[in-house]
Amino acid sequence: MPDETTINKFQHLLEAHQLGEQLFSRIDAYLAAHGMTANRETIVDATIIAASSSTKEGLIYSLLLMCYEQGSTEREAPPMQQQTFAEVTFEQYRKPTRREQFLDAMNRIVPWAELVAVIEPVYPKADGPGRPPVGIERMLRLHCLQQWFNLSDPSVEEALYDSRAMRQFVGIDLGREPVPDETTICKFRHLLETHQLGQQLFARIGAYLTKQGLQVSRGTIVDATIISAPSSTKNRAKERDPEMHQTKKGNQWYFGMKAHIGVDSQTKLIHSVAATAANVHDSQVLPKLLHGQETRVWGDAAYSGQRTVIRQHAPKAKLLHSHESPSASTTE
Repeated sequence: MPDETTINKFQHLLEAHQLGEQLFSRIDAYLAAHGMTANRETIVDATIIAASSSTKEGLIYSLLLMCYEQGSTEREAPPMQQQTFAEVTFEQYRKPTRREQFLDAMNRIVPWAELVAVIEPVYPKADGPGRPPVGIERMLRLHCLQQWFNLSDPSVEEALYDSRAMRQFVGIDLGREPVPDETTICKFRHLLETHQLGQQLFARIGAYLTKQGLQVSRGTIVDATIISAPSSTKNRAKERDPEMHQTKKGNQWYFGMKAHIGVDSQTKLIHSVAATAANVHDSQVLPKLLHGQETRVWGDAAYSGQRTVIRQHAPKAKLLHSHESPSASTTE
């Protein structure tokens, strides 16, 4: 297979000679001659639909998993499912992809047994002679793939059929069983949301990080990010999601939710997360982003004038600083 440099050079060649539009026009003409039309917005629409699946708990869940990628120490974990003879390839020049390396790291880092224990009390049990439910860890791993790669329910089902690395991470052997369908995936996601398990998982992760010797320091960086979602009412309920609202940032209007994040200034670990409608001002969520032991707090202009709030929730904290990355040598 051509290496990354060769692929890059070819891409730059197309860009330098502006061949993209010419190729697309040629494809359009060919498809039109065969009675088909190409929709340039298909990929964009798929991305937006995937983003619309982010709810409060889903958002919190995807953000808390970032803690492991950034700061957790690796630990011994059960290996991914062994490949069957049918899955083994004999490709001489094959090498691990970035996706495979990332999934292998997540397999080692995430304490799956501890997270499964949080979900187990509310997970359906086998009842009667019918088909038993899919294993909790398998569904949790599948749910993580959705968050990490921004995949909707049908998209993650297709991705598992297409990607051997993803199947190996989840533990699926197509020679013995199919991939869980999109209905099963949707029900699991709704189970997490209904029982508000995002916060419980976040607390379990915090305890795990503390056990590994990763302590939260006395400096916190606060910020908020808008998560856009489709504003259309063309859905089953014929209405917009009541938890989402519109807001204006600069000259641009957005519809969706807002993620508020508190990050440790030394380890860069996320220690607090809150999700609100997009029209909620950043400063209103500030108390939820402080752990109370800070001596300094960093934030942008949206948090100005919050001296009283900071003193109430973090009495030892100094005045709110303008938003700039604190130096690693700064005493907190």
